[in-house]
Amino acid sequence: MNGSEGVKSSVYIVHGFAAAPCNHWFQSLKTAVQQKNVEVRIPAMPESSTPDLQKWLAHLKNEVTAQKRAFFVGHSLGCITLLQFLSHIYTGEISGLCLVAPFDEKLPNRPVMDSFTAANPDYAILKSRCAASYVFASTNDLAVPLRMSESVSKKLGASFVVVENAGHFLASEGYTSFKLLEETCRNLIRDANSQKTAGKKQ
Repeated sequence: MNGSEGVKSSVYIVHGFAAAPCNHWFQSLKTAVQQKNVEVRIPAMPESSTPDLQKWLAHLKNEVTAQKRAFFVGHSLGCITLLQFLSHIYTGEISGLCLVAPFDEKLPNRPVMDSFTAANPDYAILKSRCAASYVFASTNDLAVPLRMSESVSKKLGASFVVVENAGHFLASEGYTSFKLLEETCRNLIRDANSQKTAGKKQ
């Protein structure tokens, strides 16, 4: 946020394995939700093709500077990273959380990611601190089975949104934008701002 006093809300988008901020629907989402009082950051997670949990957590600790009106979006490996970060490291306000194709158990044929799921996120903390949460899953995701995302949704107490035939929500599968997610994020920010305004008037 660079200390900008005019910024009232911050959105952090965390990409996944072998990805970068310019990939898939990340830039489209940034464009859709960024406005005068909303800043959006997409951290470039280190060595994304050979990810290390501790390096990713340390990077997020440096990148996430907002303590109030903070919203978080994750994709795939970025989701479990956020769950670990928000439940074990971050102490600020979680105004909204959107997870796209999340998982919290080992994925077949992806041992490089095993460290991310070796310990469980603290779902009790997440449920108590997160104002609103959504999980998006696809009916034909070959990377993360729908049942894994549904399991995360239940543990988190999140709204579970099933999207037909979206694959793993990749650009190669047509996901250079994700309109439903854009709408959800805008609504979360609007609702949080409305609640803050109402609180000041009381």
